[in-house]
Formats: sequence, C-alpha cells, structure tokens
Amino acid sequence: MAEQINAYPGVTHNYQREDEYNLWFTLTTRDKAARRKILETVRGIEGVREIQDLPATRFFKLKVKFDTGK
Repeated sequence: MAEQINAYPGVTHNYQREDEYNLWFTLTTRDKAARRKILETVRGIEGVREIQDLPATRFFKLKVKFDTGK
C-alpha cells in the first residue's frame, strides 16, 4: 500500500507502522480540490479502511543552516 501512495505527486513523507492507523503520509497539493481527488483515489486502494484528512491550518518555514567548517 505504501508504494502505491508514494506514486502520487505531492507525497513527501510516508511512514508504515504496526498500529490501528498503520500508514501516515503527507501530501502537498495546489488546492483543496486536488487534495480531495487524490484522497478519494487513495480511499479506493484495497486494504484502506479509513482516512483522516488533517490539513495544515498554518504554514511554517524553518531556515536551517549547517556549519560545515568551511
């Protein structure tokens, strides 16, 4: 199932685990309609019983700078 979800453009993280909610992924889309369309397709994947759509309500951008000693 994880491999199928990874095929969608916009999937940036995908974690499979042993639990009630055993697959967690992040999805970036250009708008709500695109997100809904992809999630409806994912709902049709064999073995998917439930999806919780938890859209971001705020955007955070962190600037990370690593000191490489150069």
